[in-house]
Amino acid sequence: MARGESSVGVEQEGVEEECGREEEKKKRGGGTRGSEQMSMKEGHRLPRGINWLYGGLLWAFSLVVYGMALSPSLSSQSDSGELVTAAVTAGIAHPPGYPLYTMTGHLFSKLPFLDGAFRVNLMSAFFSSMAVLVLFFLCLRLFANPLVSASTALLFAFSRAFFRISLSAEVFSLHLLFVVLLLYLMLCWKDASGRHAVTWEPYLFFFTAGLSLSHHHTVLLLAPLLLYFIISGRLFTWLMAPRNIAAALVLFAAGLLPYLYLPLRAASDPPVNWGNPRDWEAFVRVVTRAGYGSLSLATVSGSSWSFGIFLKEAGHYLSLLAVQCTPMALPFMALGAVSCWKRERTLFWGGLFLFLVFSLAFIVWARLPAEEGYLAVLERFFLPSYLVAALAAGEGLMAISALRNCRTVALGAALVLPCAALLMNFGMVTRRSDYLAIDYGRNVLRSVGNGGILFVSGDVPSSALLYCQSVEGLRGDVTVLVEGLLDSPWYRRQLARRHKGILPEGIPADTRGRAFILKVIEGRQGKGPVYFNHPVSDSAFPVVSQGLVSLVLKPGEGPSREQCEAAERLLGHEYQYRGCYDEKKFHDYFSRELLRLYGLAWYSLGLEWAQLDQVRRAYRCFSEACRFEGRNAAVLLKKGQAEIELALYGEAEKTLGECLASGGSSREVFMNLAVLYARQGQVEKAREALRRARGDP
Repeated sequence: MARGESSVGVEQEGVEEECGREEEKKKRGGGTRGSEQMSMKEGHRLPRGINWLYGGLLWAFSLVVYGMALSPSLSSQSDSGELVTAAVTAGIAHPPGYPLYTMTGHLFSKLPFLDGAFRVNLMSAFFSSMAVLVLFFLCLRLFANPLVSASTALLFAFSRAFFRISLSAEVFSLHLLFVVLLLYLMLCWKDASGRHAVTWEPYLFFFTAGLSLSHHHTVLLLAPLLLYFIISGRLFTWLMAPRNIAAALVLFAAGLLPYLYLPLRAASDPPVNWGNPRDWEAFVRVVTRAGYGSLSLATVSGSSWSFGIFLKEAGHYLSLLAVQCTPMALPFMALGAVSCWKRERTLFWGGLFLFLVFSLAFIVWARLPAEEGYLAVLERFFLPSYLVAALAAGEGLMAISALRNCRTVALGAALVLPCAALLMNFGMVTRRSDYLAIDYGRNVLRSVGNGGILFVSGDVPSSALLYCQSVEGLRGDVTVLVEGLLDSPWYRRQLARRHKGILPEGIPADTRGRAFILKVIEGRQGKGPVYFNHPVSDSAFPVVSQGLVSLVLKPGEGPSREQCEAAERLLGHEYQYRGCYDEKKFHDYFSRELLRLYGLAWYSLGLEWAQLDQVRRAYRCFSEACRFEGRNAAVLLKKGQAEIELALYGEAEKTLGECLASGGSSREVFMNLAVLYARQGQVEKAREALRRARGDP
């Protein structure tokens, strides 16, 4: 009898335990559908060793793909040239200095193959592939399905923006690795807390949080989300112990130690020494980005910003989101959002917060002008929101696989989506034959005379020249002055210390902009040539084209035939052109900006030939300018005018039509069309063109 009672008691306990498990599944799964999904997930669990094998294969595959598309040398992507130079020379990059990135990049620059730029580019590919690996394990925590986890990780790996930043020296690959790692450690901590186990996750979490902050400040935007997970998961109980609080603070502070690199290295005055943070005040200015505005993305933040600009940039963001993982993934993202809402509200609200903060809210915070260059800068900060979108697609795949008779559909979609993203985006982002930036830097230095001063405008051009001089050791006799930094006191002091006699003595500290440049040019008269890396229109100092640079002349001087021929030899024969120089093959703003400088050089030379009444040579220059920048209305107008003068009427009509489509002045275009039709004897067409030039109905 006792045994029977015991047996019944055990059976009752088993039933109660089973009911408890079912109740827990319902709570976590949101009803019967959620229960089926949880059951399916548990059925797909694999031994940990197999998961590591799958993760290793994903890491290797993504790294190989990135390697196939990797930039072979200096990249034209925004700050790449400066970051590479800072890494190779152990310098200090722009605020906040990026000490962790620079030190790690210096180690990669010691690899025994190819040039320094390629090695630092490879670091981006390595960090991105590591992010893919961690994302796979994060997805296993969320989905417990290795196939869907691998598909989601690869979908994000080959999303357009993340794919692009993985191919050249950029700080965002390491930044995304930290974002994914913090989310993964938070989930690990949450799961361990649920098991009431003594765990290492919180210790690693706080150290990683400090280390991530020593790299990229926008990781602070994750703080409310992480705090939400800590509160909702009751993880704060771990922090109630004084010993744990002390450990968390010590580990977080240890993660910030890379910042000590800045003053220590600044004392050696490396070639890249932004802000020279050797004393406390300069150190704080660099780390807090005081030059940009500590809470601003750029110095232009907020200027002339409006709700209309927000709507335009929000629309731009949505268009970017649609193509990140290919439009095929959008239905899965929408389904995943609904499924997550039903299944686990904590994850839904956390994901929604992360998505909104790094998309629409970031647009409002940054308040950048709605111009192509600023939009290109803004896009890289959207990456965490694209991560959420990829996770939502993975959740959508899980929701479909939980439906009866739909597992084959989910399997097919899990295989097709990352493949489609890879095939669609590879051609859009690949940089495997991109020598644009390094060729530009070498070509510019080839154009400058001995002992010349070169004023440079633009981040990419100045970075390319910095690399060529500081890493490749080219043309140390040329003094490069970055126009955007000339108003910074630390930069002036650095110039005065490194280049004796370059800056005239007695220039008032409040002399800025054009006035300062004029003082430098006046002080150089009779001492050596002065150049700009872009065309200049200023009556105070006339210039003449000398290839990619403009040589400052004495007042009253103008272009000569000999100077124009020398410039044409540089542009047409002496410059190095490797890879593709067709603007249609470049899908990023920064590369097109370098191509634009080549186009402007040909355009300026064409104007000088026209000034010397050499119409045919001017026409050739305008045609070359269109090859580099085919949508420039000013270039198209001049090309059309030259074609009219050369009686190339068919080509002229086509060119002027392209000019009108590119936003050229309708009045000027129609006036030229009127001349064209009159010369052909087409009187009625000429009259119609004149009416349209006057704006008559």
